[in-house]
Amino acid sequence: MSHRDKMLYTKGWKDYSFNEYVSRIISIRRQLSDARDPAIKENIKAEIER
Repeated sequence: MSHRDKMLYTKGWKDYSFNEYVSRIISIRRQLSDARDPAIKENIKAEIER
């Protein structure tokens, strides 16, 4: 990590109490797995099919 990146990382924690630096570099167009319980997914699927 460059010196500039370290400064942005530290500033994010100081100013916003979260890692603003990492939040900015993580793409919003990423694939996330569905971690819900299978029973919940089935309930939702059944409601949609009604």
